[in-house]
Amino acid sequence: MSTKTLKKRIALVAVSALSVGLLTVVSSPVANATNNNTALTVNDIRIISQTAGTTLAAGVCAVDSVASSQVLGAAAIGSTATTISVGAKLEFRTGTNGLGTLVISGPAEWAGQPVSTSGLVNIAAGPVGTAATISSDKKSVTVADDAASMILVATGAGAVTVSVYNAATAATGTLVKSFGISVVASCAGADAVSVSNSILAVNNADAQASSTSTDATLSYADQDYGSTVYINVLLRDGFKASLATDVVLQASGTNGAIVGVDAAGISSNGVAATKASSSQTVSIYVSQDTTTNPGKALTTTVTVSANGTVIGTKTITILGLAASIDVPQADVKYGTGSSQSTTTNQFKFIVKDNAGNRLQLAPAATGAIGGTKYTANGAVTAVTTVGLRDTSYRSPLDNSGAGDGAGTFTCSSTVSGSQSVTIGFYNTALVLVKSNAFNVNCSVGGINTFTVSTDKATYSPGEIATLTISGKDALGAAVSDTTTMGAGYVNLSMPGMTLIGAAATSADTFTAGVKTYKFRVDQAEGSFVGQAQLGFALPLRRGAAQLQPRPSARRPRSPGGPFARSGLPGHGSALSTHRHCGPAHQSHHGSSVGSDVSGRRDPRSPSRCGQIAGRGSSVSHYCL
Repeated sequence: MSTKTLKKRIALVAVSALSVGLLTVVSSPVANATNNNTALTVNDIRIISQTAGTTLAAGVCAVDSVASSQVLGAAAIGSTATTISVGAKLEFRTGTNGLGTLVISGPAEWAGQPVSTSGLVNIAAGPVGTAATISSDKKSVTVADDAASMILVATGAGAVTVSVYNAATAATGTLVKSFGISVVASCAGADAVSVSNSILAVNNADAQASSTSTDATLSYADQDYGSTVYINVLLRDGFKASLATDVVLQASGTNGAIVGVDAAGISSNGVAATKASSSQTVSIYVSQDTTTNPGKALTTTVTVSANGTVIGTKTITILGLAASIDVPQADVKYGTGSSQSTTTNQFKFIVKDNAGNRLQLAPAATGAIGGTKYTANGAVTAVTTVGLRDTSYRSPLDNSGAGDGAGTFTCSSTVSGSQSVTIGFYNTALVLVKSNAFNVNCSVGGINTFTVSTDKATYSPGEIATLTISGKDALGAAVSDTTTMGAGYVNLSMPGMTLIGAAATSADTFTAGVKTYKFRVDQAEGSFVGQAQLGFALPLRRGAAQLQPRPSARRPRSPGGPFARSGLPGHGSALSTHRHCGPAHQSHHGSSVGSDVSGRRDPRSPSRCGQIAGRGSSVSHYCL
């Protein structure tokens, strides 16, 4: 024993002879004794975990891993999971720096004098002198050296807080750290697995679980076919302490999953002896049985137990190989052979596995690999797939439709029409996967003729009317989705009705060859004539051509059925007649849907004439 150590021990004994007031450590001058008077930081004070079976370990139920760590980062970090029984002791120890004050609130006190391992002698006047102190009420202790130890004793059950300040008194210092301690009657339940305090967390890696671990959000690659998904495990007892002895950790999966404990599995059940403590990396490995169920998706529920007690369950999905391709017809644009692009001539496709999970794959569309079938000498001259529809891909289990595959097609500049197309590809198991057949429509250009119709012949006030404008190109095919209303939108008029929603504009586009508008029928009753005019690329005759019935012609009649009005090639307007009736009125005639009018010349007149036929009605002629 060195002289220095002996003098410290003598000083410790001498203190017991002092009277009330501050308990003071008195040390003799030592020429080579030095103190560390640098203020404590958050990393300079901790609780020491004791070896099982030693005196200081008795009655310690659990020491929070945060409380026992010396490197914690930000200031004022607190810990709350330390638990001891009444009468048990905790050792606090300084680190690199030594000057500070520790203050207790709650049923505990500082026992005896601070004990140092490296020259604790003076907090005020340097290495020679006196004044290392514990307060008379034993609630605070001031230290001034590194590696100095302080002993806390629990005097009753309840909540205890130790606050650490970086000066000789709490009043002159700043709080740098706090320790929350629970004092209980006994440590019954220690070293027995607690379901509520143990942690299971799904992850993409075999990683160490902590008290704050939660299920990770798995990426597409984490769940792709053939992947392994992990459940990180942390077992703790009723005091949130790590187990002192091994338990039998077991995991089992449903639906033919391959499950292993702390290693890749060979069956649906895995088992291992482990503590799965905060200092260990223990995980459940979950994967597909690609031998028994090749290419199949897996959704499994994994149950984890310790010594027969179920800790929890996790449901995991791992994707299968591509098994189907769906091309929704509604998502196939009407394309154009004029000014076409990957946006104008586009379709969406969805690749799914056998369970219907969406996959992030781009099927090829070339006949060379047997996937695509179409006639390349008609309106459609080429079909291809261009990758993802959106730049950001959704979760593979999300059915919102965002991020699906995008395909394009090339239209002829001289031929309009429709082609049936199938796309497909071979998956990694060399199985040919094909889509449903879908129609690709191509138009050579803009509107050449159009019809205007309403969904009913007669409306009651307050009803909603739908006006439909159907456009055809020069070859009689439906116009593309890039076609717009043009300058003629200003002549869209439906007297006796009010347009619902945004006002019509020249940029209003057609979809699948039609453009619709919604109107609210006003309160006034009577017969009204509506008008629509479109801007054409072809030359217009003088004035705005309107389709008027000949005065000598009979008015078309229909038993409540609709009839249509049409524009001629090179002429941009059409009329639609409708009628508002009150509850007592019968429906006679009105506007309508249905017949197309060709622009042919009537031998009876030098004008261009056409005819309008109502369903079940007589014929009325009109001329321009």
